[in-house]
Amino acid sequence: MNDWLAQALGKGVVAPIVPRMAAPAGTGIGRTVQLEQPMMLEELIVAIKQHLGIAQLRVAAASQHQKGAPIHSAAVCAGAGGSVFQHVESIDLLLTGEMRHHDILARVAAGTSVILADHSNTERGYLPHLAKWLADALGGDVKVIVSSADSEPLKIV
Repeated sequence: MNDWLAQALGKGVVAPIVPRMAAPAGTGIGRTVQLEQPMMLEELIVAIKQHLGIAQLRVAAASQHQKGAPIHSAAVCAGAGGSVFQHVESIDLLLTGEMRHHDILARVAAGTSVILADHSNTERGYLPHLAKWLADALGGDVKVIVSSADSEPLKIV
C-alpha cells in the first residue's frame, strides 16, 4: 500500500522507513522516497490529488517550501503515519492521512512540510490494485470485489 502511495510523488529511490527484519528486501512499514527529480511543493500537491483522486488536501508548508525551495525527499505512510514518522529524521515532506496537531507544528518548525489527505483517502485507492493481485494469485475460480459502499467518513462541508 505504501509503495502505491509513494507513486504519487513520481520516480525515485524508495525504501521502507522501518525495515522488517528477516524478511525480503524492501519489506517494512512506511516508505521514504529520494525523488529522482526534485519538485516544488505546489507541483507535488497537484500530483498527489490526481493520484488519490481527491480535490482537497490539508497542507502545512515549511517556510523554505513556501519561498520556493524544492522537495528532494519525502516519507509516506498510509492511514495515520505519525508514529511511523518518529523513525524519520531529516526529510523535506511527510505524506499521510492524519497526524497529531503538535507533531505537525514540530515538523514544520524543523523545516519539513506535511500533507494530510485523510485516513481512508491514503488507503482506498490501493484496493483495486490489491483486488487485481488477489485475483491473479487465486486464479479464475475466485471473484474479488472492492466495496463501493465504504468511503471516507469525514466530509469537508
